[in-house]
Amino acid sequence: MNTLKALPTNINSYDYIFIGCGLSTATVCAKLPKSKRILIIEKRAHIGGNVYDHKKMIF
Repeated sequence: MNTLKALPTNINSYDYIFIGCGLSTATVCAKLPKSKRILIIEKRAHIGGNVYDHKKMIF
């Protein structure tokens, strides 16, 4: 994942721009053709929003 300090000056060079990368955005981006240029602006250091694994502990 690339970390940007500022937005690119020419945002017209992207086919899609997403603000936030929760589960829905990550799914859409995975389905888009690899030939498309995508910019994702995310404030967190990870993607997927609040999705996480939860393993049930069995005692």
